[in-house]
Amino acid sequence: MFLEKTYRILAWVVLCILQYSCTEPFPIVTKGFETVLVVQATLTDENIQHKVLLSRSYNLEGDGPNFESNAKVMIKDDAQYVYDFPETDPGTYVSSQAFAAQPGHSYQLFIETADGRSYSSDSEPLPQQVPIDRIYTEIETNVDQVVGAGFFVDNHDASGQSKYFRYTYEETYEIIAPYWVREDIYIVSDQFPYQVDVKLKTQEEHYCYKTNLSNNIVLANTSDYAENRISRFQVRFIAKDDYMLRNRYSILVHQYTQSLEAHNYLKTLKEFSGSENPFSENQPGFIEGNITSDHDTNEKVVGFFEVSSVSSKRIFVKFRDIFPTGNFPDFPYGCQSNAISLYGRVPQGPSPLIDAIESGQYKMYTPAPTPPDPPTVYIMVGRPCGDCTFMGSNKKPDFWVDEKI
Repeated sequence: MFLEKTYRILAWVVLCILQYSCTEPFPIVTKGFETVLVVQATLTDENIQHKVLLSRSYNLEGDGPNFESNAKVMIKDDAQYVYDFPETDPGTYVSSQAFAAQPGHSYQLFIETADGRSYSSDSEPLPQQVPIDRIYTEIETNVDQVVGAGFFVDNHDASGQSKYFRYTYEETYEIIAPYWVREDIYIVSDQFPYQVDVKLKTQEEHYCYKTNLSNNIVLANTSDYAENRISRFQVRFIAKDDYMLRNRYSILVHQYTQSLEAHNYLKTLKEFSGSENPFSENQPGFIEGNITSDHDTNEKVVGFFEVSSVSSKRIFVKFRDIFPTGNFPDFPYGCQSNAISLYGRVPQGPSPLIDAIESGQYKMYTPAPTPPDPPTVYIMVGRPCGDCTFMGSNKKPDFWVDEKI
């Protein structure tokens, strides 16, 4: 997700600073648009298949993005070992094998586009890894005076060599359908005389899980500190009334140790993307990365080939771990029950219950406690209230640890 988020920011930066490098008023029409290669690539010491994203800048009238396809992409280390990145989707290049950047080695990115142009990055060494000491949560009030849970990290680097860090996270929370029952209602006949049946559900709809990936650039550094130590650095804030905290919540934080150049590049990108007016006088001009054309020194290339070491840590919390008192967050959907009849007011007319079942928007809560037998009226609730798969996946993640009771 970080790659995709930064990729979108890069595309917007290209549009803003390459086409409009002045602060005079202008009509939103792009004339003589300059196409620019946009590169997003991060190599880490994780033993995974790494990814490189390529595109071309697009103008305001275009649909965008314009993926750069049919390129040849590879990473070469200082021992001349080559890792190929075949294209798996338009503009997406994934290493053909899993590999990890190694300490004491440097790496360089090479790109050859379909039109024969070639590009290369600077040779980038792998920074020394700094472990996350701990992740923890405390009650926090943000700048908007909203009370919530702040999630913080601490680290320290005894060697004093690593000072620059980037953070991403993966968060997962448990969803519990408040009006779940074991049975469901099924259509036997959708023709008059209508018929339904109640049977046990065939899939899990009570407990589900939802995972979100961070999409912001989160940076920290210790360059101005007396010692190389990150203390109480906030990587995530969740408002107290957010449903994510109601049941069980987990966050996995990734800490990327960066070079100074990678840190400054992303810092500039973050400042630009956070500007309310990207055409203001604070415009940074062309944001130069570490990727250049091999044949044309005047050709602009946007992007940075980052080589980082990663430390990751996960915690689980529940609402009362953070907030000993107070109300739990509300379920995000209203759960009003409705009595829906198998038969409508018009003899042999459409069935309200059959229509409700076929819409997929309702789940049975219980048959109405009234004659006849079998019942013809059923208490129904909106699907989110009786089926957690509306909000998440019913497959429990492999890492998930249930609360011990």
